[in-house]
Amino acid sequence: MDEVTRDMVKAQLKSAKTPEALNDAMVSAMIAVVDCQCKTGMRVKRQGLILCGVGLLLLVALLCGSESAAKLLCFWRSGAS
Repeated sequence: MDEVTRDMVKAQLKSAKTPEALNDAMVSAMIAVVDCQCKTGMRVKRQGLILCGVGLLLLVALLCGSESAAKLLCFWRSGAS
């Protein structure tokens, strides 16, 4: 969660005077937490894919030679552009 969102959620919770306002602030806080968790999950998935790609490149380099791994890397990079 970024600092702006965190500060906003804290301010809402501290300034809530009525039970309804407190309920609204708590709902906003929970939405912010869920959003943060989803973003973290996506980052972890992306890092896992990157790690698998590096492992595959190392395996290709070990089994087929570094030239094959370099060709595979060039192929991936050209496809990503």
